[in-house]
Amino acid sequence: ADKEGEGSTSPTGLTARALEWPGGRVAVAIVGAATIAVAGYQFWKGVRQGFLDDIDDADLGPARRRLLAVLGTAGFIARALAIATAGTLFVTAALTRDPQRAAGLDDSLHTLAGAPGGRVLLTATGLGLVAAGLYDMATFRRQRLQG
Repeated sequence: ADKEGEGSTSPTGLTARALEWPGGRVAVAIVGAATIAVAGYQFWKGVRQGFLDDIDDADLGPARRRLLAVLGTAGFIARALAIATAGTLFVTAALTRDPQRAAGLDDSLHTLAGAPGGRVLLTATGLGLVAAGLYDMATFRRQRLQG
């Protein structure tokens, strides 16, 4: 039986298989780089509050708009940090040929916790992810679908 977290569909298990393929290191690095790019987009959308363009807020007062802006900004930036950490771990796995370096969100958050100032960083990320959830709950019926 696989060790916990090392199953064939875990990030570690999938990365281990991919690293065995011809060109596997490049593929894993590309996945990591693409993940980092997604994180960059999430960060930029949070910083510039582009997420507000995606919701119908015409019937909301200024206080509720500000609350959504704060929740969305914190949420998008926190998601970006967690996603970027996962992407960085995939790139590291490719560069070191060590599938144990690849990780999903759970291991990415453990990595954040182990960084200098990790507890503060992890707490801020956790609060940001809660903000993201609250923003998503508050806006899911207000989302403008792009056609």
